[in-house]
Amino acid sequence: MQVFRLYFKLIRKVFPSLAIYLGVFLVLAIGFTFLGSDSEQAAFSQEGIKLTIINRDGPSAVADGLAEHLGRSNTLVELPDDTETLQDAIYYRNVSYILIVPDGFSQGFAQGENVALDKISIPDTTEGMYADTLINQYLATAQLYQKALHDPDRAVQATLEDLQAQTPVSLQNTSLAGEETAGYIFYFKFLAYVLLGMVILGLGTIMMHFNEPNLQRRNLCSPLTLRSINLQLAMGNGIFTLACWLLLTLTGLILYKGALLQSGLLGLLSLNALVFSVVCAALGFLIGIFVRNATVQSAISNVLTLGMSFLCGVFVPRSVMSSSVLAVSKFLPAYWYVDALENIAGLTRIDTASLQPIFQALGIQLAFAAAIFSIGLLLSRQRRISR
Repeated sequence: MQVFRLYFKLIRKVFPSLAIYLGVFLVLAIGFTFLGSDSEQAAFSQEGIKLTIINRDGPSAVADGLAEHLGRSNTLVELPDDTETLQDAIYYRNVSYILIVPDGFSQGFAQGENVALDKISIPDTTEGMYADTLINQYLATAQLYQKALHDPDRAVQATLEDLQAQTPVSLQNTSLAGEETAGYIFYFKFLAYVLLGMVILGLGTIMMHFNEPNLQRRNLCSPLTLRSINLQLAMGNGIFTLACWLLLTLTGLILYKGALLQSGLLGLLSLNALVFSVVCAALGFLIGIFVRNATVQSAISNVLTLGMSFLCGVFVPRSVMSSSVLAVSKFLPAYWYVDALENIAGLTRIDTASLQPIFQALGIQLAFAAAIFSIGLLLSRQRRISR
């Protein structure tokens, strides 16, 4: 077991670098996990805008009622009736919408005329459209009551009562993950970046040392057979990869123990991470065969980890990606890790039909790993023969 012992001596040699990466990765993972948990809550709360009402018609039930209606869900900002001041307020975004009630508005309303209001707003903004909707809603309802009651005061009162009514809405989460999905699902999503970085760096560094030409020649001259050397290397790579997977999985379990155990998804999430760690080991193995310089290895590791994380939905939700980017990312193994993870998060029950897309994604990841390992073994054999 000389090679096996040497493997872990080399691990201890590069451990400071691995510890730095591990520490940074864990801090980022935990930090982004809690940030993501706060930002991905599926709750809705109504938000208002800042608007100003300039009443040039004087006190009236209709104008006062409109101001009351708009003030229920928005912030009313008082400004002087000065053109330059109003334009500056819009330009500097002090307010998003300025409503101007013209002279004669209440009289026209009482007579049943189609009265018009003036406005100053930023064109084609959601704030402007939102304010227009509230104003049109108020005017349409008030005009209906005015035609029926022929009394502006009663019409405004009835309008405000109608528009004050609200319908409570609750969103029912039927997934097994429950209400606290965002936290641990986001952690396991970010875990892809952590695994890629750790395994490629550690395993690639070890393989780079063992594939150094002079060391390879000495090993071939030793009493150990090539099969024994490769078997001990494979054991070392497997133990190192499993250690990285176990460490990160246990970290997630410590952070989200209650929610994870209650959901019943820990097994599937851990299995998905384990399969992806095999892919990471294959990539580290392939890189270690070709790279002879630690600087180049670090650069390749960063490009692979960041590239796959951005393209495959680890850092950026796949829902906001274009179809062309998603089409390209399907040729990368991290895409199928995220695909399996999202299918696990969306499970409402555990049966054959629900698990099929998950195991399909796991199978594709294993196919990637087998292909990468095969390429690495083939090229390693050709290089050894050429020497």
